[in-house]
Amino acid sequence: MTSMTNRPSGWAERALTRSRALLVLAGLALTLSGCATGAYPLDIFPEMHYQQSFRAQEGPRVEAPIDSVPQRSNVSAVQGKPIPVDLSTAGSLKSPVANTPDNVRAGMQLFQRNCVPCHGPEGHGDGKLVPYFKGGKDNKTADGTQLVPIDLTGPLGRVLAAGEGANMYTIISNGGQGQWMPPFKALLTDEERWLIILAVKNLQAQNAPPSQ
Repeated sequence: MTSMTNRPSGWAERALTRSRALLVLAGLALTLSGCATGAYPLDIFPEMHYQQSFRAQEGPRVEAPIDSVPQRSNVSAVQGKPIPVDLSTAGSLKSPVANTPDNVRAGMQLFQRNCVPCHGPEGHGDGKLVPYFKGGKDNKTADGTQLVPIDLTGPLGRVLAAGEGANMYTIISNGGQGQWMPPFKALLTDEERWLIILAVKNLQAQNAPPSQ
């Protein structure tokens, strides 16, 4: 008689356990669906919600290439990364900044912050760090010539800044004179480096070489 009485109780207990398990699974599924990205709690076919729709008699819209950006000077339109430059390819570079008073002032501000310590306020190569160059370890070329900041208003500086100033742009970008001049391509934007060249050209104009 006792066993007959226990059977319904055991069955009910098992049924209750199953119900609880189903409720836990349902709650877990609902929780996970809430973590999905989208406008709906549970996106069964998300590609149907976020498709590139187009109207009747309209062609499908072509998506832009990955990492693409609008074309600007010396920057890849596909990858959005600066195009590597060196002195062998400098001739093809064009300055994206116009020679205007505002741009010259902006260039001079950049020159004061980044170039004056080595090249001096007038670009004569007489900055406060020159003594460190002269006393620097291994600061000589293979033939023993001492490496010092160049006079940007002198003959070499004028050659580098001639035309668009692309040769000077590559040196500013990649660095020069071994370890002594750092590459500025990671420190200044493409436009800022060209603005500095405008400043150098302005200093050269103010320090014109004597007529022969």
